[in-house]
Amino acid sequence: MIHTETLYRSNQIIFIQLKNMGFLHREKNHCETCHEKFDRRDDLIQHARKVHYQSITKCRNCGMEFLHEEDRLRHVQQEKERKIDMRRHR
Repeated sequence: MIHTETLYRSNQIIFIQLKNMGFLHREKNHCETCHEKFDRRDDLIQHARKVHYQSITKCRNCGMEFLHEEDRLRHVQQEKERKIDMRRHR
């Protein structure tokens, strides 16, 4: 069983690593290529696909689409943690 303090420290280290790598500085719904802004995330993904021909990565479990592999990996990890938490609270 993972202790809360250990889990907190692990998440804190991941957060710091992502911040240092520049992943936490992205503007929400903002195209990194042409700097166009969108009201919805889905609009940004469609724009990237159609205008810039950018490949989109999908979550195998829910089908959610991501512009960056690291965002998909973060999503998968969060979903995994959410499922573990749900099992604990049964």
